[in-house]
Amino acid sequence: MNSQRSLLVLLALVIIGSASAQDTLKVNPDSVTLRFENERVRVLESALQPGAKENTHSHPRYVTYVIDAGTVSNHRDGTTSDYTYKNGEVLYRDPLTHWSENIGQTANHVLMFELKDAKPSGESYRVPPEQDPVKISPQYYKVAVDNEYVRVLEYRLKPGQKEPMHSHPCGVVYYLTGAKWKATSADGKVTESETTAGEIIWRDPTTHAAENIGKTEARALAIELKGSCGS
Repeated sequence: MNSQRSLLVLLALVIIGSASAQDTLKVNPDSVTLRFENERVRVLESALQPGAKENTHSHPRYVTYVIDAGTVSNHRDGTTSDYTYKNGEVLYRDPLTHWSENIGQTANHVLMFELKDAKPSGESYRVPPEQDPVKISPQYYKVAVDNEYVRVLEYRLKPGQKEPMHSHPCGVVYYLTGAKWKATSADGKVTESETTAGEIIWRDPTTHAAENIGKTEARALAIELKGSCGS
């Protein structure tokens, strides 16, 4: 009985160790860094130099944003495929195990927004249509990804432009440019703030109006989660 128990414990440790070894943050420390993490998402930054190869690793469902484009050879399930990214490109991927090699002449630099325990649309996402910013202010938003797990919005607001009151579910916001803001909450409270280029924040479900009070165009990427927001 003791030998059987010991065998089970050893098997469990092997499985746990194998799963841990598939984490790209651990097996590719030269090219991947952690930018943000909470119980819902993990944001990784990857910069793969020309000629560099990754070790085999796994991802849950995730969204990729391309900062600097490059050409990579992807190796998955015994097959190989080449892909040239475009600057500013947004891609959604289902869970996968793979490794990549940079076969281009420039570094391939991306952000990866991994969705932890992703579930289909839940109650917390159900923003009323009349409060959906894409419907209220389509001139400021572009829908880059929209599926049962996540919606990704590309956002632009020029100096002096204002958004009327609208709502967001929980999610992550990545600021592509620095900006100064005036926000009015649903209860009428007014606050001013400043964000910097490259900043990543978590946003709980919120209802607000926003105005760009700075001198530069505000650009951001909003990754809206469609599962529950942990409430």
